[in-house]
Amino acid sequence: MDKKQAQKIIKDTFESPFDKNRFTVFIKNLLNKIEVSTFIYKGNFIPYAYRPYIKTLERIGKFFDGENEIDILIVTLKKDVSLERARTMQRNFIAWYLNGSRGGKLKDGALVAFVSPEQEDWRFSFIKMDYIFEQNKSGQTKVKQDFTPARRWSFLVGSNEKSHTAQSRFIDILTNDKQSPTLKEIEEAFNIETVTKEFFREYRNLFLRTKEELDKVVTNNPRVKADFEVKNVDTVNFAKKLLGQIVFLYFLQKKGWFGVPKDKDWGNGSKQFLIELFMKKYGDYNNFFNDILEPLFYDALRNDRSHDDHYYSRFDCKIPFLNGGLFDPIGNYDWINTEINLPDELFYNNNKTKEGDIGDGILNVFERFNFTVKEDEPLEREVAIDPELLGKAYEKFNAIRPDNFDEYMKVLKSGNTGEENKFNKKFGVYYTPREIVHYMCKQSLIYYLTCELDGKVEKEAIEAFVNIGENVSEYDAAALIKEELVNKGAQKSTKFKPALLRSIRDNAELIDQKLSDITVCDPAVGSGAFPVGMMNEIVKARNVLSNFLQDKDRHPYNFKRRCIEHSLYGVDIDPGAVEIAKLRLWLSLVVDEDDIKNIKPLPNLDFRIMQGDSLVSEFLGIDFDLGTEIKKSNMLFKDEVDQLIENFQQTKNRYLNESSVSRKSELRDEVHDLMIKIINSNLSIKKSNYERRLKNVEIKYSGIHNEKQRNELVKNEREMIKEKYGSKIEKAEKSIKEFVSGGQVIPFFLWKLYFSEVFHNKGGFDVVIGNPPYLNVELVSKEQKKYFARKYKTFYKRYDVFGLFFELSLESLVNNRGCVTFIVPQQIFNNLSYKKLRDLMLNNRWLKEVLYLGDKIFEANNDVCILFLKKPCTDRIKLVNALDFKKPIITEVAADHFNKYGNVISFSHDSGGEAIINKIFSDKHERIKERYDVFQGIVTGNNEAFLPTEEQISKTRIEQDLLHPVLLGRDFEKWLIRNTERRILYINEDVNINKYPNALQWLKGFEYELKNSRSAAERATSWYCLHRPRVKKQLDRVPKILIQRTRNPRLKERVIAMVDEKGFYGMESIIIIVPRDNNADIYYLLAVLNSSIINYLYATKFLNVAIKAEYLKDTPIPKASDSDKKKAAGLVRKILDIRSENPLADITGLERELDKMVYRFYGLTPEEIMIVEGRSDNSN
Repeated sequence: MDKKQAQKIIKDTFESPFDKNRFTVFIKNLLNKIEVSTFIYKGNFIPYAYRPYIKTLERIGKFFDGENEIDILIVTLKKDVSLERARTMQRNFIAWYLNGSRGGKLKDGALVAFVSPEQEDWRFSFIKMDYIFEQNKSGQTKVKQDFTPARRWSFLVGSNEKSHTAQSRFIDILTNDKQSPTLKEIEEAFNIETVTKEFFREYRNLFLRTKEELDKVVTNNPRVKADFEVKNVDTVNFAKKLLGQIVFLYFLQKKGWFGVPKDKDWGNGSKQFLIELFMKKYGDYNNFFNDILEPLFYDALRNDRSHDDHYYSRFDCKIPFLNGGLFDPIGNYDWINTEINLPDELFYNNNKTKEGDIGDGILNVFERFNFTVKEDEPLEREVAIDPELLGKAYEKFNAIRPDNFDEYMKVLKSGNTGEENKFNKKFGVYYTPREIVHYMCKQSLIYYLTCELDGKVEKEAIEAFVNIGENVSEYDAAALIKEELVNKGAQKSTKFKPALLRSIRDNAELIDQKLSDITVCDPAVGSGAFPVGMMNEIVKARNVLSNFLQDKDRHPYNFKRRCIEHSLYGVDIDPGAVEIAKLRLWLSLVVDEDDIKNIKPLPNLDFRIMQGDSLVSEFLGIDFDLGTEIKKSNMLFKDEVDQLIENFQQTKNRYLNESSVSRKSELRDEVHDLMIKIINSNLSIKKSNYERRLKNVEIKYSGIHNEKQRNELVKNEREMIKEKYGSKIEKAEKSIKEFVSGGQVIPFFLWKLYFSEVFHNKGGFDVVIGNPPYLNVELVSKEQKKYFARKYKTFYKRYDVFGLFFELSLESLVNNRGCVTFIVPQQIFNNLSYKKLRDLMLNNRWLKEVLYLGDKIFEANNDVCILFLKKPCTDRIKLVNALDFKKPIITEVAADHFNKYGNVISFSHDSGGEAIINKIFSDKHERIKERYDVFQGIVTGNNEAFLPTEEQISKTRIEQDLLHPVLLGRDFEKWLIRNTERRILYINEDVNINKYPNALQWLKGFEYELKNSRSAAERATSWYCLHRPRVKKQLDRVPKILIQRTRNPRLKERVIAMVDEKGFYGMESIIIIVPRDNNADIYYLLAVLNSSIINYLYATKFLNVAIKAEYLKDTPIPKASDSDKKKAAGLVRKILDIRSENPLADITGLERELDKMVYRFYGLTPEEIMIVEGRSDNSN
């Protein structure tokens, strides 16, 4: 089959209603050969749990790829079951079929056509089983008896869908007539990641072109330019919002809500509405954006016309009123009186792309992709663009701002993907994969319910309810019906037993109430992944409870609406992120809206998902954190503020579901006015204090009799006070209104005011969850850095701001039973910068669970982990080594476990060996720091300047007494120094540089870099000095020990130590250990450090801990007898002598002898030695 034939067969099959003959022909050509083996299940052959949904299951054949067997099936749903409804049920039904339904034989997977009667579209799915095998008592391997999950990947196909994506995925298989595909190749054809990458690339190009065209309009149209400047509108965020609006409509037109003929129900509209708009089917125009899209966005979709059955005369059809903020003009720009004539070709054209497609406009590109309103889940993936992918795309562009757009363009033009990843990393942007989001949300929900149910339901029952409840829902529903029939005597017995424990059923109403009442916040909300993820888990859990609760209003739409309106909150510093987060919540609501008579307006989320700087409650040096000043003030004032806040909450609640544009505007203004009054109340206290200070100045100098002198002193001090306090208050009074009303990006956030209902009702949030920015404080302003230092007790000068989000959440945002869940870089485990933060978590016993994920989660290869923190305090900490996310290694330790390691959080490769670690850290041993100084080597600040080559030294005649032999970490290995030829230009403040003209002349070639480098800001020395020269006397000391610093935690050989007997200086990649006196046993210490047991310590128990000075100094060293120390030292010297003569000499026997001695010093048993040697292989 050639390419054209393959394209035709895909188009004929996938762009038409389901036809069994066409489908069979496609399958036979796709797989090359199938075994025709047919049967039909219907009636009683369909399991009882699925009969309400499934009409028939028909097999048309089987396929075997040499290793795996898959069936080809057609599933016909019952008339009132749509493809979108009960997707979990459809997947679970096929899982039942594959999991031994035919004579106990297990099937690997199935290719399935899901067909719903009277629908033009159908779903083509690949379903694969995730069997979990275990050994029984007799040693036989069998499938673990539980509800084995199936994973489904699907294409939505049919009359209303294009087959561009399906063609790109199946053509290569169809044109390969010689070889049948493997199961892996079939799975790859359904891989969403390829589609995602293509969409990202196209979306980025459309964003750049849209921004470019907007720039031209602003430049050439003075009226638009003036309006944008007044309204603080920029073309970067305008372009982002415009694309978001169009994508939103692409999702919604899938529901048939646009272009609905008058007097027809919703759902009867065109699913190609936007293209038809462009083709002038609904009216003529001069400019598509100015004459069609702006009226559609800011009139048709924004104004309630329910009095006229939503008829929009301009387009002669019905258009739904969607409400929300998505279709408010950005910055409230004057869309009626400004002419934004974006070229029509930006939206649709006939340009031929390099891939051979026709058209590269916004609508051309979007038409080539399939869109689905339903967000994917780990077990259910649509090979289409869903709202989660829109969020992911936006998150990729979230780092792009007006102030760094030019920098982004330079990165993009470089063509280096790595540079683009670095750009995202620089601005702290990472998108959390959905599997990780779901895990974090599920675990947070389990912790919340466990705490709230207070022992009424076992934790194991709660875990099963949250983790597998959805998979067993139909089964449990059937079990309850059967149980009722047995109780009524209608049948004698039943094999159906509910999968969920009885305590869930008995407490269903209480659990449902807790799920309804939960409050959740993401303080760095980004594109809304975590609020959407939490909502999905809450809704799924409440759906499961519907088996046990009889209520006509128990519908996913109602659960979602309740969750969105009551439970979900978010803040982000980027206004564009806020818009996308709201968009995803609206879309998630729309997917479950099936009232074809009356589409309900979307809620206004302006005061649920808000723009602001989560970490800052200060503006212009004035801290507006509610409570501090108010508590100090008199009761009358406090009562006044309480009343204002109560009015504020009530007005916000009315605004939430107001649909009238004019009334919505009035309520928004009321909310803003109340905000300003409350903030001004805080300001008035500060102003009163300021005026009191001014008055006190006169009192202060009233005793001075010389009037001229007194007046001069009063004047000077008053001016100083006014400059320090008064000008800030005056400026704040003028500016605060503009910030509150949304006229400018808000550089602060007043948590206890903006979300006052949460703090008033619950004292804080039940769950704070998210992926806070990985942004180094070096990238924030000096003023903000000073503020962080004042505000946050865990702040450190070399710190990523994600650490501040922990303190903010734990100390200010969660209530006293709340849970904090963040995914952050693993440096939080052991980096000295986060020591205060770890002390806060561990000393308060708030750390509940740590999940170590490694560096495969984000494109930028950040080593990351998930931390779950819970109030009140915990007795145990769960440690999950999830380098293999599907096969994690789980251990538990006492809450005070890490105290003995200086609160360094460490992981194991395995779950054993705790007795060994306890012996190593026994109090009878002494820490290295007790007898030795341990420090990192020299940090030059510029290696090129301070590590000249021998040729450069000779040419410039740098003075010899400033040059010293130096080693890098790679210059030595265990027992051997390899490279001894490198020298360092050692200059500290003790050196009189004027005595060394040649060295000074050499360094002047680097003067600009040395004065303007990032490290120059921290420099406490002259520009020509080493950045961190260390103490020269210690560097000169011999013998001393050198250890390779920051060894890769995944290397099996973790500790590489060597003795220096010749006076080498060490660079920053080396840790230097120097004895404090001449009585230190340096060779004995080297014997211990190079032993298998210390390697075991760092290779297995300190899996994630890099070798750094601050941790090495706490390593315990046994107090051996003098004779034992002497014997060990003798062995070390023998090894060194052998290696110096022959670097390749076999010293295994001597190392083995040393290991035996060190095992004895630590008191290890033979069994413990077997553990160490069985899990430690001293080779890379």
